[in-house]
Amino acid sequence: GGVLETLMEKVPAYRWRYAGGGDGSWHMGPMAQDVYDAFGLGESRSMIGTSDMDGLLMAAAQGMRARVEALAARVGAYRGMAERQRERLGEQQRALREQEEARAALEVRLQRLTEAAAGLA
Repeated sequence: GGVLETLMEKVPAYRWRYAGGGDGSWHMGPMAQDVYDAFGLGESRSMIGTSDMDGLLMAAAQGMRARVEALAARVGAYRGMAERQRERLGEQQRALREQEEARAALEVRLQRLTEAAAGLA
């Protein structure tokens, strides 16, 4: 899989605070060890370099764009198929109407022939 899939499957986002320091405020994001284990980026499992995270997010965005473009192409193909099916259905409905009109005309003719034959008997 690509970067996007790996991020989604192996790098969860957590809500966390810095251990033993900081101002006690909450943060959200991946843990350095998860990023390191998934991608082998950086110098250690205890710190995520901002350029590494920027690169991962850029690659993930590119992966998402590729997915969106592929899905858009599929949607376009399905729309084309649906339009062709609508056209075919319209043709079939016209043919059915013509057959129904022909059947009705034949029934009228049959009725007249039946009446004429009864008059000869």
